[in-house]
Amino acid sequence: MNRIIQWVKTVSQYPSAIFIVLIVAAILHIGSTVTGRLYADDYIQSALFTGSQVLVNKQLTLSAKPAEFLDIADQQFNFYDTSAASFKAYKDFGVLPWWTSNDAMLHFFRPLATLTHYLDYQLWPDNAHIMQGVSLLWYLLALGAIYACYRSFSLPKTIALFALVLVILDHSVFQVVSWLAARNMLMAIAFSFVAILAYHKSMHSVAWYGVALLALLCSLLSAEGGVVACCYLGAYIFTLDARPWFKRIAHILPFVCLVVAWRVYYQVQGYGASGVDFYLDPGRNPIEFLQLALIKIGSSFFELWSGLDVMSGQIRPDIRQLLGLVGIIVLVFMAVLIKGVNRTSPLLSKAATFFLLGSLFSLLPGLAVALSPRVMIFPFIGLSVVLAELCLMPANKIMALTPIQQKLRVFFNAYTWIVHVALSLLAALLVLISSVFLSETKINANPALANIEDKHLVIISTKQPFASLFLAHELAFNQQALPKHSRVLTTNWY
Repeated sequence: MNRIIQWVKTVSQYPSAIFIVLIVAAILHIGSTVTGRLYADDYIQSALFTGSQVLVNKQLTLSAKPAEFLDIADQQFNFYDTSAASFKAYKDFGVLPWWTSNDAMLHFFRPLATLTHYLDYQLWPDNAHIMQGVSLLWYLLALGAIYACYRSFSLPKTIALFALVLVILDHSVFQVVSWLAARNMLMAIAFSFVAILAYHKSMHSVAWYGVALLALLCSLLSAEGGVVACCYLGAYIFTLDARPWFKRIAHILPFVCLVVAWRVYYQVQGYGASGVDFYLDPGRNPIEFLQLALIKIGSSFFELWSGLDVMSGQIRPDIRQLLGLVGIIVLVFMAVLIKGVNRTSPLLSKAATFFLLGSLFSLLPGLAVALSPRVMIFPFIGLSVVLAELCLMPANKIMALTPIQQKLRVFFNAYTWIVHVALSLLAALLVLISSVFLSETKINANPALANIEDKHLVIISTKQPFASLFLAHELAFNQQALPKHSRVLTTNWY
């Protein structure tokens, strides 16, 4: 392991090291760009931007012709809303289960993300390869913003690069980069870390203050997850801002006002989620959210540290609670380790302390979403700095640790190298190979499903947890006949 660490330190000294890391990141995610494959919401998005007479006949979409941007801006992320004309048709066809609440709503406000997809379908409507390439470009821009943020906080180049490698290999990223409809999260990450970087620089230059506010606004208009930038800004005033408290509060107050104004507009205009079990809107259900947070916080930290997807419904709730207990124990162990050698020589740098606190704060908004891989990216960006510093700790600090701290450091380092580096790299290569070399299969590849028009289609079991939500749109995209009705009885999502 020491030889590997020495090799990492040597490579990081090359001026082109960051470009090499970004090239590796692009290669690991090039699979979706090569295949141009769509997934889940991508089919709904395609039908909205290009129009579909087949879906219009079923009242599952509004127009058989491409819609204008102003119409799409409000509809692209309006998955269902009881006020929409398509809501009853969704239930009749089977897109939504018959027991769906009459108060159900899943309607998000992401105009900047919508703009990029609108331009995609204006410029290259039949070329999903280029669309995937645009998402890949946003991913690389996000990585560049993260690295610039790392370096602006005076992290050594070796630690900044190693932390960035951990982010690239994190399991949370792979689904997002290959999922066109999830581009909004990549945009939110890019804008958020530009906002954090600009906020830090605004301590010495007023010109950066406006950049920070604008970047935060762009983040919020890209995805709801952009609010996580405020979690890191909140951590900043507790760790790196040494001014009197009234100056700290005055400096961050406009950012708080911006978020409040965004949230008020968001709610007044009827955006948000309600009546669904995989989104819990904190603005609409604050008490329920706090109750859920108490239950999920341990499991969320376990997923954050372990790099394993335990929150997306693939694991039974009782087992998840046990993993949550493990997560709390690991958090306590980490606290014991990073308590520091002494007050004059803390174990973590001030920057790493900031990123750790920002990581813990940014777990909270993600508790509102059951699809946790997407929301785990933000907190892992902060935790990766801590893991990098623990792995590359200088010998004088290691010698000053207590015996129990040294054992805990060995444990965290071994786990980081084995799981977050070795196994994650292997998984990344497998994802790349499967994306490039495995062909996409259509829904009716089974001859028994070849003639389903005007029949009642019942899917007994599927590995796709939301197969019913985009079944009709996927069939229409592949120019296949739609059944009269459809039902999905069971999925691997408990």
